[in-house]
Amino acid sequence: MLLEAGTTLLSSYLAAGLVDQLRVYTGAVNGGRGPSLAESLVRLKLEGRADRELGGDSVLEAFLLEG
Repeated sequence: MLLEAGTTLLSSYLAAGLVDQLRVYTGAVNGGRGPSLAESLVRLKLEGRADRELGGDSVLEAFLLEG
């Protein structure tokens, strides 16, 4: 299933162990509210991580390891 979500919903799915692969796009954002996704991502154990640039955005792709 593809989950296209903001920080709050994605953090809930991560905490529940319902995510096995990530593809996170980031770019210039004006404004925004709520917690940073970085707080959830830093705790994850990732495998096959690939970081790349796509136009003006950055892309993080990885699989999540259990535990």
